[in-house]
Amino acid sequence: MKSWQRRIIGMFLAAAMIVLTACGNNTDGGDNASLTDNGKADQSFLHGLNFSDQQMSDRISVSQAAYLASALGAKSVRVCANCMETGTTFLDSSKKRLHELFSSLTLSGVEQVIFQIGPFPWEDVMGNKAPAPDPTDPGYTDFLTGIEKMAEMLATEFPEVTYWQLGNLFNYDRFLHPLGWKEENSPIEPFTITEKADITTDMMYHITKGIRSKKKDAVIIMPAMSAADGFGGPAMTDYLDRIYTNIKSGKHGSKTTEDFFDALAWHPLIESKPDQSFADNNKKIYAVAEKHGDKNRKVYLTEFGFDNKGDSSLDEQQAEWITEAYRLVKENMPYVESMHTYRMFNDGEEGYGLFNEPRKGFAPTAKGLAFQKMAGASSDLLKYVIKEDQYSSGDNVALSVPTKASSSCEHPGWGWSLSGVNNGTTENGGWSNYYEKGEADWITSPTGGGSNDFNKPEWVEFNLPFSWEINKVILYTRGEIDENFKQVMAVPHWTVVEVSDDGKNWKQVGELKLKDSDVKTYPDGVTYVDRSENPPLEISFNAVKTQNVRVTFKKLSPNWQHLENQYFVQLNEIEIIMK
Repeated sequence: MKSWQRRIIGMFLAAAMIVLTACGNNTDGGDNASLTDNGKADQSFLHGLNFSDQQMSDRISVSQAAYLASALGAKSVRVCANCMETGTTFLDSSKKRLHELFSSLTLSGVEQVIFQIGPFPWEDVMGNKAPAPDPTDPGYTDFLTGIEKMAEMLATEFPEVTYWQLGNLFNYDRFLHPLGWKEENSPIEPFTITEKADITTDMMYHITKGIRSKKKDAVIIMPAMSAADGFGGPAMTDYLDRIYTNIKSGKHGSKTTEDFFDALAWHPLIESKPDQSFADNNKKIYAVAEKHGDKNRKVYLTEFGFDNKGDSSLDEQQAEWITEAYRLVKENMPYVESMHTYRMFNDGEEGYGLFNEPRKGFAPTAKGLAFQKMAGASSDLLKYVIKEDQYSSGDNVALSVPTKASSSCEHPGWGWSLSGVNNGTTENGGWSNYYEKGEADWITSPTGGGSNDFNKPEWVEFNLPFSWEINKVILYTRGEIDENFKQVMAVPHWTVVEVSDDGKNWKQVGELKLKDSDVKTYPDGVTYVDRSENPPLEISFNAVKTQNVRVTFKKLSPNWQHLENQYFVQLNEIEIIMK
């Protein structure tokens, strides 16, 4: 087996201010002390939610996320996020945001913030669904040592973290599989449930050991189990049974359950109205813990919700379903401390959200209104909704509105995503044209690349929520200087502005052409210029009332980091100005 460069696309983290009592039971049998004074979980945290900061970090500010979580009445928030570039290095901007997110959430009244670790580095595979080595592989021990050191590093960097979830969905092929396995036409077999449980047991022991070397009072939550093969089915119960058997054997580092986890976790995902079978299937999984003498172990239901699949008319019905599910949990499952609704925001075609995605104005969905009512909260959920009369002359009306583009570099860790083109940040990050491998026939690099022709048009479209009168577009170019050509990177040389009544038929209203002499060349040693030296490009035109705006770049930057067949436009921000 070849050696690894331990890399991951990184993880954002979040943490909690509250320290729960983490006393539990060994698997040696017997009725050990309960986790709380009355043997029940603390259901004041019952109404929890998921906030996927990895997707939302360039669409919503930390303060906005914290306000809305608190306004919903959530007392527990599970943050699925990334802040690491590799298994041993952080993404500094992501790390900084995580610290701010933790502070903002807790100061807003969220009393329990759970950080979900993952992914884990192996064989230079980056992403949330990375493979893991087989326990018989000669490098398996090195893999476990690597993730233990990574966990220790995370606990050192984030001493405020109290709640840690050790990954996600390891009983599911997509999230735990051998190197080379594929979802379709795989040349090799996936891990069996037994193999997944064995690897999970080892990973839990080493990650917990790494965390507790720096944070002795950490509350450790096991990787949540997937219901993808049937809620309450063998993929959940047999997997959990094997984990308990492994712990009891002492062959995985310890015989003490708390050396692996303090709390159980699974995703009780269903696709219809919850009824008594929903409660019974949860009980079936919990019965595995009881079988092993662990009847007082608390549980986190870490993802629960319903996808409207783009049909918002289903939200009212699904709001009733969510309300019923929380009632069933409260009345039938005293061992559940929190059920985290998945998720806080809709994202593209995914319609689980309690809010419409930020680019659609933050409006709460029917599910969000139902959640707030259940949680007993009453704060304003419409605080950030875009209103028709909220802008005046000179204002940027493009902020956070829905966009689409000819192509886009969707790598927030690099600083680029389509959401970055109108998130209000004009000095870093933003949008870049870009093609992943397989999206364009000229792309051969695994990491993708730009256009192969600087005369190939790239574009970004903005769908305004109302028809507003506009007369200017402003392009905020990068400040970095190309080390070879000594010019600002990726400045478009020909830009046109078009408008449309229907989003299909377009009319040009403005244009900006740059001559080669218009792009300044800098002396050696200059690597960055600020806005005083590099002001934004402005395209003014006769005022027009419209709801759809397309900014098309007919000539890209003819040079970019001296790469052949790599032509880009890269902008920190595009603004559309009201007359």
